Amino acid sequence: MRGTFLLVLVLLLLAALLPLRAETRAVDLALVLAMDISASIDADEHSLQMAGLAAALQSPEVREAIQSGPHRRIAIAVTQWSGLRVQRLVVPWTVVDSDESARRLALRVLKAPRADPGGGTSISLALEHAIRLFASAPHASRRVIDLSTDGINNIGPPLEEVRRLLKREQITVNGLAISNEWPRLQDYLDERVITGTAAFSIRASGFPDFEDTMRTKLLREISGPGLS
Repeated sequence: MRGTFLLVLVLLLLAALLPLRAETRAVDLALVLAMDISASIDADEHSLQMAGLAAALQSPEVREAIQSGPHRRIAIAVTQWSGLRVQRLVVPWTVVDSDESARRLALRVLKAPRADPGGGTSISLALEHAIRLFASAPHASRRVIDLSTDGINNIGPPLEEVRRLLKREQITVNGLAISNEWPRLQDYLDERVITGTAAFSIRASGFPDFEDTMRTKLLREISGPGLS
């Protein structure tokens, strides 16, 4: 009787673990999308940013790029960040491997409430927060942080310290500069923020251009090089 009980218990435990095991299968890319919600971004601009991200994630080009990888799947997490106290995961790690999973992810992005009305711009703390998220990500050939911002780092630890940590962890950071207020913001991201193998930045002249710029950026990240 005891042996039968133990056998049933083991089978139940295995059944409980199966969904988790399926979600932790290897992916081609683990990507953190870090969205700036600092005080310089008003409600309309925030809506354009999140709607643009959702539309880019569902674009046929992005879905085709995901399917072209060896595993035909990537994992995405979405954060919102601003100053010292606001670095919040708004969409946890989600595997995208089909049109339907891309649609569900986009819907979650659209439904995610703004984490905070906005504070300073701490790119350094946003990156530190994103680094910690990879501890729970599926195993990935590449690990990338996609950071969007309309300003420079003005609060928090020095960026140089965080970039050294990113280098040790072999995590790539790419930047999306929303340059309506800082015309040379892309230069700043190139010099002070982006890091890692084949790291790059891209420029949106303003929030109305965010969707097209994000789609271009995602295509380049998903179709990127080997290990970061």
